[in-house]
Amino acid sequence: MDSKTRDSVVRIFKELSEKGQTILVVTHDPEVAKECSRVLRITDGIINDNLRHWTKND
Repeated sequence: MDSKTRDSVVRIFKELSEKGQTILVVTHDPEVAKECSRVLRITDGIINDNLRHWTKND
């Protein structure tokens, strides 16, 4: 998806989350992940990171 559409989708997800809706996002895009309040990194089917405030440097 292009970056403009991505940003629109992320904005909608954040609005829903602020209203109490649980949102699950699966992504390879670090720009999307940095907008999430929690990020689980999974490698070979195993959770290897459980980050509450993810940054690109994590």
